Amino acid sequence: MNLRQLETFVKVAENGSFSKTAGELFMTQPTISAHINALEQELNVRLFVRNTREVNLSENGKELYLYARRLLELEKQMKEHFGVVKKADGNQTIVVASSIPAGCLLPEILLHFSGKCFGKQLKILEMNSSQVVNYISCSLADVGFTGTIWKQRDCKYVPLYKDQLVIAAPNQEKYRMLKEHAAGNISWILNERFIMRERGSGTRREGERILKNAGIDVRKLRITLYMEDRSAIKTLICRGKGISVMSKQTVEEEVDEGSILIFPIPKAGEGRDISLVYKEDMQMEEKAGCFGEAVRKVWADR
Repeated sequence: MNLRQLETFVKVAENGSFSKTAGELFMTQPTISAHINALEQELNVRLFVRNTREVNLSENGKELYLYARRLLELEKQMKEHFGVVKKADGNQTIVVASSIPAGCLLPEILLHFSGKCFGKQLKILEMNSSQVVNYISCSLADVGFTGTIWKQRDCKYVPLYKDQLVIAAPNQEKYRMLKEHAAGNISWILNERFIMRERGSGTRREGERILKNAGIDVRKLRITLYMEDRSAIKTLICRGKGISVMSKQTVEEEVDEGSILIFPIPKAGEGRDISLVYKEDMQMEEKAGCFGEAVRKVWADR
């Protein structure tokens, strides 16, 4: 294993394309494939899930990506320290966010506040909550937004607003009857096809916690599918292919259109915290504070 192979792997992961990576790194596509194959053989894992249209990281690939980014960042810092490459000017702010704040909150923040305190360049990456915290802990990003708290000694969390999790089901006669006659009782979900978010998802982690509080044994759920893409989950729910725990914010449009019904989860309280997370040092305080202020202003206007 060498840094060139890891650089190639990271580029493919970020581009989602072997051919685009070949162009950026001035390599042939077979050379790119050879680098990836060498890594897969050495680690004895599959790093990418390929189909005819796109290339996505496997679960093992996602784990390696965090290590590889950290190693490449350390290499860059070492070269900057010894004057091999010019140090970055610090004008880029890197933001990482889990799916709920990335889809429902950040667009509004950027629309109203992007020119005020975020520097000349702003780079946003969407990933699950576990990866958000890893990025912050490894100093691969400046600030992050997450739907759950993952214990990291060097990370500081600032709760910003409450997000309500609900059971989302298709608007069908069966579920309309349940909504009318089974208020406050969600034990019926144990008999339904259940779509679960991927490992590392804040929605999954918090959903399992509040279902347990409501008396639901998560181990007895009829999980038929694990998915990362919340838009795809909504599509499947609308087509009657299952139910899922989802953020109330993300299904508001479908509820208004009449394609999805939502059921409150007993004992869920006010909801989970959507939090800003950053590495606890003085350099990050200003950027984190600026983002926190922006979020609260946007949220207050809703």
